[in-house]
Amino acid sequence: MISIAVVSGKGGTGKTMFAGSIAHLLQNEGMYADCDVDAANFGILLGIEIQRTMPFFGSSKATIDPDLCTGCGLCMENCRFGAIIKQDVNTFAVDSLRCEGCNVCVYVCPENAVLFKSYQNGILLLSKTRYGGPLSHAELYPGSGVSGLLVSDVKKQAQNEIGNQRITMADGPPGIGCPVISTLIGVTICIIVTEPTISGLHDLKRILEIINTDICKPIIVINRSDLDPIRTEEIISWCSERNILVAGCIPYDPAVIDAVRKEIPVVSIESSTGDAIRTIWDTIKHEIEYGG
Repeated sequence: MISIAVVSGKGGTGKTMFAGSIAHLLQNEGMYADCDVDAANFGILLGIEIQRTMPFFGSSKATIDPDLCTGCGLCMENCRFGAIIKQDVNTFAVDSLRCEGCNVCVYVCPENAVLFKSYQNGILLLSKTRYGGPLSHAELYPGSGVSGLLVSDVKKQAQNEIGNQRITMADGPPGIGCPVISTLIGVTICIIVTEPTISGLHDLKRILEIINTDICKPIIVINRSDLDPIRTEEIISWCSERNILVAGCIPYDPAVIDAVRKEIPVVSIESSTGDAIRTIWDTIKHEIEYGG
């Protein structure tokens, strides 16, 4: 089984556009996961039909039993997150969006009136796609700080649903935070989509710092490469000095916008971007099969 993650280090590089195109080329060979649980949109390009939903309980939140609470206010005095609200003279409640589950209120309450209950932070979904391979994805509720844990569940579900697919491909979230690290765990090929800008190279360097290259092979794709040829050559040179493979460059192409508006991968229509992505995928496949 080949495990691939498509990441970017920053938003707006064309990561999901590229991942959606590879899914189109893989067809039934691929099992897909959308690890951007804060703003999942991989399914837009894959044409999904939801088959199953499950609640995701990623944390516990405090609740106050009004029958036991005597209104002493110790919970509010000691809550550093401002999650305890005074409703009237002798009644307190918990703002679940502010509660971080630190347990201090439970510790200081002399009446054992504060309880911890499992809190639903989102939903885990499984969908079929127009390309045959299923998609594991999720929706994290606003204000929930457990995105890395939900990403882990998305990946576990994808592994459990593997049938005849020989490749699992995850569309990762932007940045280098906890959900990205969770996305990269267990991955053998990491495709980093970057762009020829100062921030593009900066964030490319940052994400390479969190990749264990002994386990996961990084492969670089430069999108909109012709917008700044000098910066593109700088990225290629920087990668070459460190023996990091640049699989290819994708030109700026208005056809990408048209494809996204139609909710289809750009490789499904005639375009210079589609041609470039096919060539890049051939290079990546060769690296997977023969590059070690």
